[in-house]
Amino acid sequence: MTQRRIYQDECPYFVTFRTRECFPLFDELKYATLMAEVIIKTCSIKQYDCSAYQIMPDHVHILIYNKYHQARAAVPARARLKGRAPTAGCARGEYFTISELIHGFKSYFVDQIRDKYKIDFQFFQSRFYARIVNSQRYFNTIVDYIKHNPPKANLPSHFCKYPYQGIFVF
Repeated sequence: MTQRRIYQDECPYFVTFRTRECFPLFDELKYATLMAEVIIKTCSIKQYDCSAYQIMPDHVHILIYNKYHQARAAVPARARLKGRAPTAGCARGEYFTISELIHGFKSYFVDQIRDKYKIDFQFFQSRFYARIVNSQRYFNTIVDYIKHNPPKANLPSHFCKYPYQGIFVF
């Protein structure tokens, strides 16, 4: 039985998704650069703020925040009854959940890989992990974790710079 997700749009989310079988896809700079571009572009399109991200060799961490969390009140009750309750960003009248955002990252990345490099392979695990960041202290802890994750994993120093790492909060 699949567990339903509960969305709390007023809070940021710390999301992690992995490559299939822990394949170190992002060891190659071209794939990490493409993933960084996909993260920025998809967040922009689906109306999310990306506070920070870290691309590791076999997984990605993203700290994201819904720009339009207050849009919930603007949606008619009829839309909520259809299961499309406003969760996440609103673009062109469409609301995007965290699940839809992560699916957007993965599918857009795979589409780009297929077009640019003619590789047809399922790169990502179907699941992802999301944690609600419900306090400023926890938010700061997540940002520190993203900053210091590559050295703790004994990765080369280039994993602490663009395109592998992006930190947009000060």
